[in-house]
Amino acid sequence: MRNIIYMMLLFLPLLYPGSGVCRMSNTEIESNLMKLFEYARVHNVNALKGLQLTVRDLNNKTLNNAYPLALYIASPNQYEKEFVEKFPVDHEGIMNDLYERIELRRLTPKFLYSFESIGIIADHGNQKALQKVLLGYIHSDGVVAEMYCDSLVRIFLKSPNRVLPFLSVMGMNERKKIYLCFNTLNSTNFQSLKENIRKIAPELSPGERIVIEEIENYHN
Repeated sequence: MRNIIYMMLLFLPLLYPGSGVCRMSNTEIESNLMKLFEYARVHNVNALKGLQLTVRDLNNKTLNNAYPLALYIASPNQYEKEFVEKFPVDHEGIMNDLYERIELRRLTPKFLYSFESIGIIADHGNQKALQKVLLGYIHSDGVVAEMYCDSLVRIFLKSPNRVLPFLSVMGMNERKKIYLCFNTLNSTNFQSLKENIRKIAPELSPGERIVIEEIENYHN
């Protein structure tokens, strides 16, 4: 009889998602999400580290994406590498977890802080962060995609040689979406970009030269 009751409790959340067991789990997730950013805003790294096992055991995607962000807010220099490595690039991770569950609720120091931060790190020369920005733009929309676009254009104007290797291994449809960012440039800046990539063309791979040709033929 005890085994039967145990099995019923085990499968109750699956059979009845609106049950008290499920609500208890959601409440626990929400409570820990709030704690993460309360500790982050006061730079309490020790308290955040104390939640690490809880986050792991709850095994919730939003919490898993929130935890590296909270650590980065608490101590940017110490946790920049982890923040970049674990920054999501899928649509759900970007738009649901970071944007809707965290940024829209103003849990970070300022609105869109997470996306601004990954862009700044990329701008400072971190190639992994740049890859995250490129993939993030492809899988995002709205104001988040616009922020990614701003970062990409800024880096492209300054260091096109950093972006071209990533574009050369992407599919045509992905590249076409990224080229839409050029629409934010005025004709002078876009012409300057074309001139810059012409200068480095001889030292690039065949795949990168194909990307340059596509950009040359793009009309913003």
